[in-house]
Amino acid sequence: MESSQLRKTDSYETAAQSSSSDGSKSVVVDISGWRTAVEDAKAALGKTTTLLSSLETAIGGAMDQMVDKGVILDTYSGLVATMKEIKKLEGILGEHVSLKASRDPSTGAERIWLSFSGKQSRPFSSMTWEDLPSIRVKKEASTVPLDPLRWKLLADRETDKSYITAANKIIKKMRIDLQLWHSSLNYHSEAAARIPLDVCIWGLLMLILQVPFDSSGLGKAIVSPELLLSNALNQPEVIPTEDLTELTFLHGSTDYAITYIPNWRAMSVNDRIQVDEKLKGLSKLEAEGATFESGVRGSRIKLSLVEAKKMKTGDEKLVDCLPQVIAEAFVAGLRSNPKGMTPLAVPFILTDGFEWIFAILKHEPSADGSDDWTCIKTESHVVPVMGLEPEASTAAKSATTEALRVLLDMLIHWTCLDREVIIDQMAG
Repeated sequence: MESSQLRKTDSYETAAQSSSSDGSKSVVVDISGWRTAVEDAKAALGKTTTLLSSLETAIGGAMDQMVDKGVILDTYSGLVATMKEIKKLEGILGEHVSLKASRDPSTGAERIWLSFSGKQSRPFSSMTWEDLPSIRVKKEASTVPLDPLRWKLLADRETDKSYITAANKIIKKMRIDLQLWHSSLNYHSEAAARIPLDVCIWGLLMLILQVPFDSSGLGKAIVSPELLLSNALNQPEVIPTEDLTELTFLHGSTDYAITYIPNWRAMSVNDRIQVDEKLKGLSKLEAEGATFESGVRGSRIKLSLVEAKKMKTGDEKLVDCLPQVIAEAFVAGLRSNPKGMTPLAVPFILTDGFEWIFAILKHEPSADGSDDWTCIKTESHVVPVMGLEPEASTAAKSATTEALRVLLDMLIHWTCLDREVIIDQMAG
């Protein structure tokens, strides 16, 4: 739910300050001014090995009284110059970035790294379409009609009696619950949107228990509310522009992450227990696929995201909130796969409880390294609230029931289908 973006500014002081509700941080840094210093420092550090070697030789020679002490002084002066270059770099980076060093306990080797500790932060919700190119996402999404897509995704399930029967029972229960909440709920907050969303997620989970999406049998889904996608204080996701003049730090959580394991029944009992414990205890995504590398042996996890927003009024539109979820899906795609592998396409859903947008972010490397990611979304799908009113007409009730049927069809296929199938059907 929270994130941040670093934009190029003329000075650190001109960047607006804010902080996210989950304590995440972001930094606004213009790195163009210290690129030269970085190169100078790298060159100076490159000489350090030679200088240290000369110093070692000089000390050894001095012990044998065969080397002029001037060699030691010259070598020492070179080391001092190197350290000055390091301090120069640290000064240019300013308060946001510091140089730190430590010894690797396993190898004993010394290493130096940059530690980002900026005080400026921005909420993820401030992401706009204009901001997306800074993380190499096209600033315009492709839109496809929802109804034809739904029929493509359904395929044989369109006439599958077991699927239709199970869905009908679940839709009836969803309708009753939504009608109760609609008569009692104040919609003027984001939290209110989560209540009808929770009803629909319940319907999704119930249908997953009855419909297999794998030849081995029924799968299983686990819902992780408020999953931290990127921690500002520990391994934030940092995206440079192609010319390295701007950095974007993405931090924060998503409202719901749904992990679906299609081959649940084919897994051994021990593997099921391990995967169940791992995913139910999941609180954040680690970098470079570490989250799903350990503790999920034998599973084929599919990850999707859901973000809730309060109902829009006036000229406000739900689609205007899409860049926030796109950025979340971007981080999830990077962090769900090991380093060096093609980033995963991540399906995601944006809703206010009654208006729904289904989308997926796919990776398409471009020739110049820009706009590597494309968002494809559906047209909005609206569940009419008129059919939930106590005195609703038969026609209004039927319209709401049919809209819930379409919604449930989309939810289960968005969660359970292979991502490549979703992309192919949207492109077709």
